[in-house]
Amino acid sequence: MLHADASSAPHPAPVIYAALPGYEAIVEAINRRRGQVNVSVKTLALAASLQPGFVGAALGPSRTRRLGYLSLPLLLAPLGLRLGLIEAPELAARYTNEMEKANSNQARSNNDAAIISKRVKDRVLRHLMANARKQRWHKTSKKKRSEHARKMALARWRLARRNIRATAPANIRHGEAGA
Repeated sequence: MLHADASSAPHPAPVIYAALPGYEAIVEAINRRRGQVNVSVKTLALAASLQPGFVGAALGPSRTRRLGYLSLPLLLAPLGLRLGLIEAPELAARYTNEMEKANSNQARSNNDAAIISKRVKDRVLRHLMANARKQRWHKTSKKKRSEHARKMALARWRLARRNIRATAPANIRHGEAGA
């Protein structure tokens, strides 16, 4: 016999609180909901783990700060709200003729364009980076250059010793070399 637990119980259908066409409408809806639940900006900020000054600046009349992808969900949760995307057939119909269909022949599963552009960028900028290194090196004092060169040499030797130890046979590594 199956037992129903609380997690498998059917959830009620979500209630659409507001249709929001843009950022200002989102802020207005948050302020409207804040008024309905009768909570201050400071209390809301503390519940959302955000700075009260930030929440006040984002929701206040001057709106000198903006809610982002990190702060928006944090701010909505204490108000009992969640973002959702709703299909709007009237909007889809309006833009259907303006949008070009995707051509499946041009879709590449292993698109290496980003790697190629990085290679090109590295090749093109290599000489600029070399000149910058030379200028920076010549601006430092002789004492600093000497100290830095000594540290680089020690690092090279340290790496060489590590590689030698890693490739040496086990009996040599543990001091068991034979006669």
